[in-house]
Amino acid sequence: MLMQACSPTRTRGFTLIELLVVVLIIGLLTTGATLMLSGGGPRKDLHDSIEQFVGVAHQVSDLSILTGEPMGLVLTPPLWSEQAVDQRSWQYRWRRFVEMPDGNGNYRFDWLEVEGLEPIALNKEIELFVHLEGSEWDWEANPPSDEPVFVLYPSGEAEPLMFEIEFAHKEASLEPQHVLLDRSGHLEWKEALDDQQAREARFE
Repeated sequence: MLMQACSPTRTRGFTLIELLVVVLIIGLLTTGATLMLSGGGPRKDLHDSIEQFVGVAHQVSDLSILTGEPMGLVLTPPLWSEQAVDQRSWQYRWRRFVEMPDGNGNYRFDWLEVEGLEPIALNKEIELFVHLEGSEWDWEANPPSDEPVFVLYPSGEAEPLMFEIEFAHKEASLEPQHVLLDRSGHLEWKEALDDQQAREARFE
């Protein structure tokens, strides 16, 4: 009995960039779950929220460089939320700017969700004050929008160049904390960096 020769089938492997994107998405999911697993008092809630926000921003920045897609930060104030009044809080999410076919042979650009990254809701006791180009974002004077207020580009640039978020807790004894855009194009927690630099200076 003759055995038929089987032609070898070609399998397509993953590229390095595809693997890195998967790793980054897993990192985003892990970072997003961190706050849900943590507990504690007002100070810990505030600091955990900032650490999570900055951690996700760093992951998204790396993802932008790998994919070549701009990433936009969408902020949703409590009054814009569709949740029940007693459950409303500040939320944020990142979206990616991609080229999409429109079905007529043309292409259009649109903001789409980042796969695997759900909107993140802050503790109801935390308030945000957003500053764009030195002026506070007057969201109350604008209709609800899904458009990003801040964009990270694959080149490492960002828009607007002057961007800052003040995280404040309704617990009056807690000092507000600030996340701002540094010279390298990353969002950083100012007070945490100041503390770190002060500790390092003591050991020099």
